[in-house]
Amino acid sequence: MPLAPRRCVPLPLLLATASALLASTALAQQTLVVGPGQPFTTIPPAIAAAQPGDTVLVLAGTYTQTLDIDKGIRLVGRGANLQLQLFPAFPAVDVHDVPAGETFAMSGFTLLPPPSALSTLRLEVRNCAGPVAIRDLSSNNAQRWSIAVLGCEQVHIASSFVYGITSTDSMLVVEHCSTEPAAVTGMQVNSGNVVLVGSTLRGGSGPFGGAGLRLSGGTAVATRCEIRGSPGWPAIETVQGLLVLDPSTVLVPGTGAPSVSGPIAPASLAFASLVAATDGAILTVDSHGPAGQWFATFLSLAAPQWNTPIGISWLDPATALLLPLASYDPVTRTHSLAVPHPPLPPGIVFTLQPVHFGPQGPTFGIPSLLTTP
Repeated sequence: MPLAPRRCVPLPLLLATASALLASTALAQQTLVVGPGQPFTTIPPAIAAAQPGDTVLVLAGTYTQTLDIDKGIRLVGRGANLQLQLFPAFPAVDVHDVPAGETFAMSGFTLLPPPSALSTLRLEVRNCAGPVAIRDLSSNNAQRWSIAVLGCEQVHIASSFVYGITSTDSMLVVEHCSTEPAAVTGMQVNSGNVVLVGSTLRGGSGPFGGAGLRLSGGTAVATRCEIRGSPGWPAIETVQGLLVLDPSTVLVPGTGAPSVSGPIAPASLAFASLVAATDGAILTVDSHGPAGQWFATFLSLAAPQWNTPIGISWLDPATALLLPLASYDPVTRTHSLAVPHPPLPPGIVFTLQPVHFGPQGPTFGIPSLLTTP
């Protein structure tokens, strides 16, 4: 779907935004650098030394150690490759038990194939009370990420190419991701709440067929997505739960199969979402929502989700800033915004979340978590 030309926000607003974010970040937090000739030459010792709120910055190189994280740190790769060889059932990256009030973020890592290639490496996120933000994970045809989210309060996965995603008893937002068509099912939702924004889910190829999305329980919501089934398979297979599709989502079943199979009939509802990214100099926000309606976009430091009279918010009221009001295009239902900004330290995690103003009053849209590279 085409996007409207990006509107550029004046520099003074940007400087105020950046200053507020930095002022709200504790100055005592430190950046631990990993790389050849740096204080740390491998990642695990830097993770062990980091305190909650610290950033572990991993410079260009290839790293072969598994990673275990149980605290709210930021793990940022700049040209960093992971080359690991494990049995598929064991997580190569294990993020677990991040406490409430702490935020873990990981971004900017590429998988390289090991000497004897395995099909996937597992990234597991489990039993986390604090927010978890994962984005910009790259793969190649010989080695892929497989992501499992279990028992977590607030997880956001963005801009990543993965083998498949499984979610159980969690609140998960998947933004601008793509699943490889080698997995039997692109995404498996067992329970909890999953929201898909601007993502492509594909069922398996060859003899490993399946639906793009399988809903076994909980709630699955999709907007601006493309969901594809393998030949003979539906785009979405349902067992039980609640399925809500924005009209922008495209379902492509395999030959001879229905778009949705099973006892659950999808509900149709237009709602607000956004896809956010920064290249270190420009913040881009591509928004989508009910045609012609006005909306506001808020930006703040990351915070635990909380219930409000107008829906669930991931914003931090103490640092929230309002970007310019706008309206969704009456035809494309989109709006695009570009915000140039000065350099920011790596690992700052902030939330963007829309509020749209419909006939029934204001309502929070789907939030996005963004980590500075």
